[in-house]
Amino acid sequence: MPKSFSAGGATVIIDDRYAPVLISIWRGRSELENVKWHWAEHNAIIEELVRRGQRFVLVSDASDAERPSPTVRKFFADSSDASPKEWADFTLANYVVFTSAVMRGTLTAISWVSERAARIKTAASVQEAIERALADLDAAGIPRPAGLDPANYRPPPAEHLASQ
Repeated sequence: MPKSFSAGGATVIIDDRYAPVLISIWRGRSELENVKWHWAEHNAIIEELVRRGQRFVLVSDASDAERPSPTVRKFFADSSDASPKEWADFTLANYVVFTSAVMRGTLTAISWVSERAARIKTAASVQEAIERALADLDAAGIPRPAGLDPANYRPPPAEHLASQ
């Protein structure tokens, strides 16, 4: 079930309707509270997929996100590196959508201090990220999730979100 969390003028949505493609949407300038909520909720979904032996693709839409603080960037890097090593075996790809050169630079800076973050791939649009995610599923022989159309993807409507 898709979920959202808002704090400090930022909103994070986790859209698991199309698992094994997990989509996160970031809006505004997330602070540690937003990021910690996302980390806990997202990781619970990943733990369940790994427990079932399901490989997956991550897509994060940061096209409406503002540059995070150094504290948030450090949390991302440290938490990424602390994730269970076996998750890497189940992660087909991890795409982040950035339309801003500043945000692409932020990811580059995080990748300098995080081995796992260095494997993140950028995409110019959500459509491109989803197209690449579906191609990854195809290459791995994993069925595509029903209803996930790259050209028409929209985040879940607010009335379908479980707010935290």
